[in-house]
Parts: sequence; structure tokens; C-alpha cells
Amino acid sequence: MSASDTTVVVRVWAVLGEVLGPVNTTQLDNPSRDTVPEWDSLAQVEVLFALEEEFSVRSPADKLSTLRSLEEIVEALEYE
Repeated sequence: MSASDTTVVVRVWAVLGEVLGPVNTTQLDNPSRDTVPEWDSLAQVEVLFALEEEFSVRSPADKLSTLRSLEEIVEALEYE
């Protein structure tokens, strides 16, 4: 993993922590909507808006709505 990849991961972790609140995601390698109960449909929208703001990206809603885990989000952002 390059330094750039690490930076993206750290920034996505920060966004998830900000939106989802004090979730014990530190025990998870790849937090997702399936493993974090607080990551419901409303939180998904909030995560997506926060990611757009943090990374200054605009993506089609249909693409963003399919991102359900840290790994998927990082992968999508690396290709922006």
C-alpha cells in the first residue's frame, strides 16, 4: 500500500467516525453496512455527502449508493 493509499484510508476512517459516531470500528478490518449497526440507510446518505465534501468529488448517486464498506469506498476514491 502506497502512502497515497494510506492517506485515503485514514481520511475515509475519519469520515466514517464523524458520521457514524463512537462506533467500535477499530476492531474491524473492513467496516461495512453489514457489520456496523449504526450504518443504516440514513447514515449511508450522510457518509456519501461527507465523502464528497472531504474528497471534493461528485459521483452519480447510483454509483455511490452501492459503496457498502471501507474497502469499496477506498477503491472507488482511488479511481476518481
